[in-house]
Amino acid sequence: MPTRTDGTSLRTTLRNLPSPVVVVTTHRDGDPLGITIGSFTSVSLDPPLVSFNVARDAQSHDALIQAGQCAIHILDETQVAFANHFARPDLSSDEQFRPVAYTTDEGGVPILQGKAAVLHARVQAAHPAGDHSIFVVEVEAITPRENATGITYVQRGYHAVGHELGGTALSPVKASSNGSS
Repeated sequence: MPTRTDGTSLRTTLRNLPSPVVVVTTHRDGDPLGITIGSFTSVSLDPPLVSFNVARDAQSHDALIQAGQCAIHILDETQVAFANHFARPDLSSDEQFRPVAYTTDEGGVPILQGKAAVLHARVQAAHPAGDHSIFVVEVEAITPRENATGITYVQRGYHAVGHELGGTALSPVKASSNGSS
């Protein structure tokens, strides 16, 4: 029988489900900001839209709305340090970017140097959702990287994308006399 849930039990349950990890960068009045995101997903191909969630009290939240643009860095297994670094909410802009090699694009958005593929995007909407906002952004350009496989976060740790699992067909279900299996 299902029981009522709260944020803690939901988080505990969802820890078993891998989430893609990206770093989203933007700026606030010319100061670079970055945040590690574990809620990244594709939304639409036409137009090319992706989404991610940001806590409303995160310093990047209002900066994303004000700047209206961002870069989404698809990290690989050699870039876990970026994921850990930008997950720290207590770092100022200077503390975030002092140890990180980056350039800025024509809009002032920081682009992390390294092996990550980068999606250059414009914010289309920020929908309030509980203590977060769901950002929907349109991908305007891509800096590709061959063989960028991405990383995931599951069971409190980062993992490289593993080997492909083969699928098998489901076996037919034998229905009982009451219609349940």
